[in-house]
Amino acid sequence: MKLEDFTKAEIITWVKSNVFRQPKKSELLFIRWQIRSMALQKRDEANTAALIAIDGKKYNEYARQCNATDDLNVKLSLLKKMGVIDKRFKAYFAESDKINAEHTRVQKIYDQIGVEGQKEQKPSS
Repeated sequence: MKLEDFTKAEIITWVKSNVFRQPKKSELLFIRWQIRSMALQKRDEANTAALIAIDGKKYNEYARQCNATDDLNVKLSLLKKMGVIDKRFKAYFAESDKINAEHTRVQKIYDQIGVEGQKEQKPSS
């Protein structure tokens, strides 16, 4: 195991709780997983709040009005208003895709904890 593979924060967290022994890779991976999981959860909560803030009813009302009118200036105005809301929806979905990709990476870290733990428990030859 190389300490260079881990961040300063991960190593410091380990050192604070295990001053008198050499770190195990599984322990440092667990700390990495904890840190990344907490950050991912906060990011997901913020993205969910952004979705909740989008007024989908207003979008539907604009769409209904746009379909009901023949006045091109009114339609253009309504389409611009819908465009602003649509951009917010697209931003939410783009961020959701990024969060899902990060979740996959965080899950791989979690899976690696078990693999490294098994390696560490095997007797040295």
